[in-house]
Amino acid sequence: MPFEKPPYFDPARIALFLDVDGTLLDIALRPDAVHVPDGLIDTLLRIQALASGALALVSGRSVAQLDQIFGASHFAAAGCHGAETRFLPDGKITRGESVSTACKARFAALAENFPGVLLEDKGCSLALHYRAVRELAPKVLAAAADCIRHFPHMELLPGKDVIELKPAGIDKGSACVEFLRRPPFAGRTPVYVGDDVTDERALVRVHALGGIGISVGGLRRGARYNLKTPAEVRGWLLMLCKEAVGGI
Repeated sequence: MPFEKPPYFDPARIALFLDVDGTLLDIALRPDAVHVPDGLIDTLLRIQALASGALALVSGRSVAQLDQIFGASHFAAAGCHGAETRFLPDGKITRGESVSTACKARFAALAENFPGVLLEDKGCSLALHYRAVRELAPKVLAAAADCIRHFPHMELLPGKDVIELKPAGIDKGSACVEFLRRPPFAGRTPVYVGDDVTDERALVRVHALGGIGISVGGLRRGARYNLKTPAEVRGWLLMLCKEAVGGI
């Protein structure tokens, strides 16, 4: 039945893709204020071992930011909504083109026009965070849409109290597909866990590939199961470690 809590999946048979903010971690007012709960990294490392390495973090954050949060390059990762990829832990990071200077200047000016809006430069993408001034959301979104007209090779991706600017044609879904073409992810059932509108392309793509989507909080397109909070996600991941028997 759709939108029940997910059951146990055998880590030896799945390729596990995990969003970070709002999924593994509770969302903070600022991106640099997130907290990693005790035991989470150990849980992820245990699942990674049980899955023979087929676990990847998939985030709007850069891979470098993910390494700062989780401590060194322990995990395969897709950053900046797929514009950056590291297919193996401690492997090489492949990056798309950085956002142009002209584009950054326009979006920096936009952020300056709206006090309380935070511009985050991730190299391959930009983000305008308006969580502290949600009442400005319509104006910020309209101004961002006006800016993007000058950069047709880029696209806007709305999220929770944020609007992201990223290369067109690249997203979390396309990143998952690239992982699934390579060992140790190839040949496994993909399982994607995400909370935001920015995760829907991955949830839909994974579903189309015969995989399983798990939404967090709101019910997202492509999801089969639902977990209510990041705390429930962490509990479910811990259960995967403890129950490491059986199958999908």
